Amino acid sequence: MLLSTVAFLAVLGAVSAAPAPQSSNPPVSYDGRQLRFNLQLNKCLTARKVEVGSELGEKPGQLFDTGPPSTVGVIRVKGTNLCVDAGDYNCKTNGVRLTLQNCGEGAWGAQEWWQSTNGRIELAGPVTHAHQMPPRSGFCFDLTDGNEATGSVQIWKCYDNNPNQRWDLGPWCRFC
Repeated sequence: MLLSTVAFLAVLGAVSAAPAPQSSNPPVSYDGRQLRFNLQLNKCLTARKVEVGSELGEKPGQLFDTGPPSTVGVIRVKGTNLCVDAGDYNCKTNGVRLTLQNCGEGAWGAQEWWQSTNGRIELAGPVTHAHQMPPRSGFCFDLTDGNEATGSVQIWKCYDNNPNQRWDLGPWCRFC
């Protein structure tokens, strides 16, 4: 048995030592992205302070680590353990302000987000079965009252074509 394990490890080492094939397309990274509000170059999601409990708004840009569009996961402030949080998942309702909280702490599901290809970022629902993708909750990132002056971001019932719920994930917001 020991000899077969050693032989397997030797083969594994030879395979992993082989040079990886070169791709003409570099892999896409979703680390250090900005979340741009409603296609405006100078309006990006940002935390007022990079600390627990800080509210989120849409003023100067800040970098977030996320997954690719059409996936579910956390939205983390780059270089920190702070994630976008919608409070107690069991108390979700229109108007709950988004804040930063330590990633993985608090009510389950309040830090899991679906990033859709239509520009909405939707709070994920709780998983009811092992190995199941979380369902969508029906609550989306929303600029409060559509008022860019206040810059507060909340969750609100998702509506198609709602400009207050339009966010783009990308390396833009150069002028924030």
